[in-house]
Amino acid sequence: MSIFNKQKTYLVINLLLEISLYIFPATLLFRWSHANAICVWIFVLYLTSLSTGRSLPQFVSPLSLPVFLFLLAVFIPSIITIGLADTWREGKHVLYSIGIFFIYVDQISRQPVILKRSLLSLMMFSTFLSLDSFFQWFTGKDIIGMELFGGRCTAVFVNPNYLCFFISGTIPVLFFHLQETTNVWFKILDLLLLIFAYMTIMLAGAKTGFSVMVLFFIFYLVQEKKKEAWALTALGLGTMVLFFYDPIGIKNRFLEFYLHGDDRWSLWMQTYTVFIKPHQLLGMGLDTFKAIYPAVKISGISYSAPHNVYLEIWQTSGIIALCFFVYISFKTIALSMMQIRKQRIYVYLFISIVMLFITSAVSIPVFSKYFSFYFWLYLGLFAGAMQIHPATENSMGG
Repeated sequence: MSIFNKQKTYLVINLLLEISLYIFPATLLFRWSHANAICVWIFVLYLTSLSTGRSLPQFVSPLSLPVFLFLLAVFIPSIITIGLADTWREGKHVLYSIGIFFIYVDQISRQPVILKRSLLSLMMFSTFLSLDSFFQWFTGKDIIGMELFGGRCTAVFVNPNYLCFFISGTIPVLFFHLQETTNVWFKILDLLLLIFAYMTIMLAGAKTGFSVMVLFFIFYLVQEKKKEAWALTALGLGTMVLFFYDPIGIKNRFLEFYLHGDDRWSLWMQTYTVFIKPHQLLGMGLDTFKAIYPAVKISGISYSAPHNVYLEIWQTSGIIALCFFVYISFKTIALSMMQIRKQRIYVYLFISIVMLFITSAVSIPVFSKYFSFYFWLYLGLFAGAMQIHPATENSMGG
């Protein structure tokens, strides 16, 4: 193959890889088989790109080694306890999602524009989910036939917590775009998209998601005094639904929680006693909780997950994996503090990760497909952003 043809082949493959990364989040909104398939497609394109003469991957992020060690700490104990076949069946999406993390780190370090375009694609998917949730609330079903969940909107998901999980992660991205754009019409558009996002969280009736949203606003108003008019407008219009319409009774959900508490504390105590204490070192293997969850039954309800990120990792993969995850959490915080004065994008990507984590910490299984793909995607964007050359960073908000 001539040098010209080889270069042309590389450009085509790289373009396909870039487009696949942009549409990857959209595949997660529908069937998981599509998400798994596009992950394999992305890996094939990426490996082919490497084989066409490109230099070695640039996985030089401070998070790369801890994430890789966490992956080993998750899979090795699971293989020991439940075998290779069961581990692969229950955990391949974890491997896929962490693989996507490394590809984002490498690709963004080489082509910084991928970061900006990826954020725009996430904004578009968030808007689609908001509009779909409104359609679902008005008609009773969303565009693919998903029905309301106890009166709460879910959009294309089976559970309103998953909808809230995705929307919470994109709110800081919308704020970042609102800040960086100088066109007043784009600012108005971003403001409308933010209002849609807040209304969607309320239609989903997620207590944790709403609390995270309020905390983010407080942080924003403290840090960005010059732009408080935009924030106050969005907060006021967005929360009008809560106080003046409240279609799914979110106020009653909060009131019930504060008056009667929650059963999750009892669930966590039983999870530690029944599942973790006898298997503290290696855990019990990936996705083993639901196979024996009748042993953990609170107020007549059987749970299929511990509803606690840290307990789930400990129960599944043991104390070593838990330590690596805690280290990744603190390392991400430390890196964000180091980069906070260099570029605004670091701050908002970090807030996205925090909002995803808080929204899901007590409601979504950490090894579920939803958490795995979205959390590691955002972490990959954050880690990739830190690899952008300082000379290029100044043009990120353009």
